[in-house]
Amino acid sequence: MDHRLVEMKRKGAISNKHVVREVSLPWHTSVLLTVVSIIFVSWIPAFWRGLDEAASIKTFTQPLFPDIVSVETIAVCRLMFSSVIFAVTFLNYRGPGWVHTTHYVKGSKLLAKPMFFQGWNTMCYFTNWVWSLLGISFLFSGSIPLLSLRGIQIPKVVLKLAILSFETVAPLSLLVSTVVRYAIWENLLKAGGPTQTAKQLKPATVLLQHNANTVFVLAEVFLLGGLPVRLQDIACAPLFGIAYIFFSYFMATRYCNKSDGGVQYLYFFLDTTLGMRTSCFLLMLLVVLVAFYFIFALMDTLLEEIDGGFGTKISWMVLLLSMVCRVRD
Repeated sequence: MDHRLVEMKRKGAISNKHVVREVSLPWHTSVLLTVVSIIFVSWIPAFWRGLDEAASIKTFTQPLFPDIVSVETIAVCRLMFSSVIFAVTFLNYRGPGWVHTTHYVKGSKLLAKPMFFQGWNTMCYFTNWVWSLLGISFLFSGSIPLLSLRGIQIPKVVLKLAILSFETVAPLSLLVSTVVRYAIWENLLKAGGPTQTAKQLKPATVLLQHNANTVFVLAEVFLLGGLPVRLQDIACAPLFGIAYIFFSYFMATRYCNKSDGGVQYLYFFLDTTLGMRTSCFLLMLLVVLVAFYFIFALMDTLLEEIDGGFGTKISWMVLLLSMVCRVRD
């Protein structure tokens, strides 16, 4: 009898999965997160002091093309970007909501259960974290020039937070668009065809969150004021990722009723039941965050060396957008 049960499990007739009711990290994952957190948190005082150099009024009020774009235009564009972001966030908050089911990888002990998102719950996605921070960043950077032109003194801490928020969110916006284009969109297309992509990726608010984020960021660095993304502040990207990981662990038992769905995650790579793969996935996530920050900072540096006018910068911007954005199958 025991042999028959084993054989049935092997063939999938009996599932090894069950409702996991509490988040339990493998010891190596706990060690990884502790060590990485200590390393990057210890970096904070150094790069916070280093922001003194970049956090000046000039940083926010210097157009890249003063003959074409005025200081007022820069401020208005940034505030328009912020308004679009907050409008989309409000529409998501007030909307009918949606059902999300995570497809866990083979070997997971979690039972995939439908999770309903409406109201504040719609802010739980990594994409929404990045989207909201981008809106806050542009609200800061758009308000500073207008207040400065009116002779209002801007506290140094506000200038530093404005720089830090943009440095954090600009590379992550590029990451979100890239992952959606080359991974999520392709997977949905293979799994459910155009019907699936139309349902999950083509609503107007979703397209904006996955594409307009990068359009706004690149418009800033190529055409408007060129807010900096400095390589020495690279710790802000993994710190943002670590904060989201801990948030996901906190929310894991709150997406579904414990007696029904138990622990659930929005992304398969946050699954804590995969043994060593749990740590590998998190390490890969942190490496990707650092890599995209490095690439964006390098691009920011190269832009300063590129000779060319407004039209040349638009051409480079459109080329990059065509590589990372996607709006159709």
